[in-house]
Amino acid sequence: NSRHAGLAALTDLFGLATAASGKPELRDGHNLLGALRGAAPEREALIGMFGTPGTRQFKCMVRRGDWKLISVINPRTSTTRVSLHYLAEPKPEVNDHAEAKPEIVRELTALHESWARSVEPKNV
Repeated sequence: NSRHAGLAALTDLFGLATAASGKPELRDGHNLLGALRGAAPEREALIGMFGTPGTRQFKCMVRRGDWKLISVINPRTSTTRVSLHYLAEPKPEVNDHAEAKPEIVRELTALHESWARSVEPKNV
């Protein structure tokens, strides 16, 4: 009968199920059960993607705290459209704070770029 405000994703479900069984195997997820029990750190940020990188449909979302950055990349024009939303507002997806908060845009963009470098296939 309690709620937890930590960040979670579908990739965490396998680790959650295996941890509950006593043999944790996180794969690409985060240790949610450990975080709930105070035995593991909470996730600092959550990164989600839709579509295939390099295509018109590719979108990326970075969430940290009450801020959510959405990037839409158009490879045809080599442009990126970014919007920044403050989730503590009553209607968070209505207002775009990207121009007013460039430092947060830079921080969240850097998180995404760092994550993308860590998951890029390595040439062998």
